[in-house]
Parts: sequence; structure tokens; C-alpha cells
Amino acid sequence: MERNDNQDIEIVVAIMFDPANRLLAVRKKGSIYYQLPGGKIRANETELAALQRELKEELGVDLPAEDFRFITTEKAEAVNEKGRRVRGHVFRYTSRAEVAQIQALAEIEEVQWIRQDQWETWDLANLLRKVVPSQWSGFQGL
Repeated sequence: MERNDNQDIEIVVAIMFDPANRLLAVRKKGSIYYQLPGGKIRANETELAALQRELKEELGVDLPAEDFRFITTEKAEAVNEKGRRVRGHVFRYTSRAEVAQIQALAEIEEVQWIRQDQWETWDLANLLRKVVPSQWSGFQGL
């Protein structure tokens, strides 16, 4: 994966579904927007290591690296930092085990499981809106 060579906010996120095919979205304290779980990548940290660290810190789950598959790297307007963009490395969690143990920790105010037929009614981060549709089985489009 290529590195960020500009001033975009470099993040890594996970697309995660539960057994009912609902999408996991989190809302940070002080924000109205729901986004994919994850966060900023530290210096000398791989994208996957950063994702595992963030999920443990923010959701209390320690998920094995082999349960994640890299999907894409996308840019989108940041919702919590006006005038900035995020450059998100997007992984998909390929297992549905352990998702019931997820809880809001650290800067996460709320955890929500969003149904596919209701997702357009939520205040969602731009990166989530951009990358999730192609990952939902049977998604009909925006």
C-alpha cells in the first residue's frame, strides 16, 4: 500500500458485519457522524497493526490479523475536521465471531449496528458512504 505524500489524514478502518448482516458503525464523542471503526496510523506501524490496535483500544476486541482482508484505499472529505480529507485504508473483517463482545471505549461514544434497509437515514461519514455499498451482499445502490 502506498504511503500518504500530502496532508491528508492517514487512517485505517474496518468494515464489519454481524450475523444479521448489519454494519458496525461508531460515533466519536462530540460528533454527530457514524463512521467505520479504526483510526490514525502511528509512525512505523503497518496498516493492519494500527487497525488491530485501534479496535482493541476503542472496542475492546483483540481480532486476529488473518481475519482481515484489504479492500481498497480511498480518499474522502473528513466529517470531523472541516477542510481536510481522510485517506482511508479499508479492510473487511471476514469472520463474524466475537462481534457481540464489542463495546464503546476510549473516544467512542456509541456503537451502532446498522441495517442495510435503513442505512441512508443515518448521519454517516463520507468514507463509509463511499466504500460500504460494494461490500454489502445484495446492495441495491444509493
